[in-house]
Amino acid sequence: MRCMFVSVERVLDPRLQGKPVIVLSNNDGCAVSRSDEAKQLGVAMGYPWFKLREKPHLADLIVCSSNYEECGAFSSRFHDTLATVSADAETYSVDEVFVALPHHEPAAVAATAQTRVRTRTGLPAAVGIGPTKTLAKVAQRQAKASGAGLTTWTSRDVDELLTATPVSEVWGIVSRLNARLAGLGIVTAADLARADAGVIRRRWSVVVERTACELADVPCQPVGFTPKDRQQLMYSRMLGQPVSTRSEMR
Repeated sequence: MRCMFVSVERVLDPRLQGKPVIVLSNNDGCAVSRSDEAKQLGVAMGYPWFKLREKPHLADLIVCSSNYEECGAFSSRFHDTLATVSADAETYSVDEVFVALPHHEPAAVAATAQTRVRTRTGLPAAVGIGPTKTLAKVAQRQAKASGAGLTTWTSRDVDELLTATPVSEVWGIVSRLNARLAGLGIVTAADLARADAGVIRRRWSVVVERTACELADVPCQPVGFTPKDRQQLMYSRMLGQPVSTRSEMR
């Protein structure tokens, strides 16, 4: 979905169409959803509201508090609608789904799903079609950026799209890896697709290796694929309540 929280507010109040709108996080802390008009004004994702409200050029910015109940209802309708198009679907988040499409005319099926979602929910969707999840995500990013709404991955534009995609924008690449990847000359998605997958795995993890392989058109994460939970240590000051005994800590 395109800026889902904002889009939900626009369905509920059509007067917000075409205006710069943002939706804030819990307790009106920071911007978590921005309309295209708000992005053009320079409102960054996660920017604190107490700083935004002090900027004179944002006087016309319309601010909404989070409405999780309504967004949850719209999300359920969105997922239910996609289930009528394909039984092979994987929920990724409240506003995003991976759907396995037929090899015959996949774009037509995707366009039908897009239209059906708009009719049943009123929400605009951006669709990316590709042979792997990661390439579909790159295509979806292009669909959002171009305003086309739907981008189909084809062999003739693979290099162009990957070259135009910074590695920091690739699904599965966390921000802390950017500088280290740049040290190997990997700046764009095209660079990562051409990198040695074995080297990538030895330096980082199998997760990053899968991402590199998928950018190179090698499917590693079929629809419905869920990696095993990794065990890890976490340093945190937030335990919910004071812990004062060994048994509680254990």
